Amino acid sequence: MAYDRDGIDYLYVQQMAFVCHVTQEQLRNWDKRGYLPALRLRDVNPAASGPAADWRVYPNTEAMRAEIEALRDHKQALQAESCEGALSRKEAADLLDISERRLDQMRGAGEIAAVKEGHRVFIPEAEIERILAERAEAN
Repeated sequence: MAYDRDGIDYLYVQQMAFVCHVTQEQLRNWDKRGYLPALRLRDVNPAASGPAADWRVYPNTEAMRAEIEALRDHKQALQAESCEGALSRKEAADLLDISERRLDQMRGAGEIAAVKEGHRVFIPEAEIERILAERAEAN
């Protein structure tokens, strides 16, 4: 626990991430985008000083946990929607019996199409089927 004020426990990023089953990076991103209140330890503990005063803290309340869990669920739903009909790099590489590095080389050479969603890359199932069919014809 980072601090207790007026009966409310404030947790550091790593603690709140653990409680809400999200990554620390995701909490920080939501904070930067304004989805979560940007609280620093100095905001809840005026006596805090030094570098620790700038550490992010979150109130460990039912409302805050529900807000973070709603953001997490929304993110997972968006990822599932964007993945529909597509495979992750690992899944595609496994199906093609190649390494992810080789898959990236094929993408770079234009041998296989890919879809980018944010920082994630997906391979359409049709591309996998096309490559497998080409291999079958070559044999």
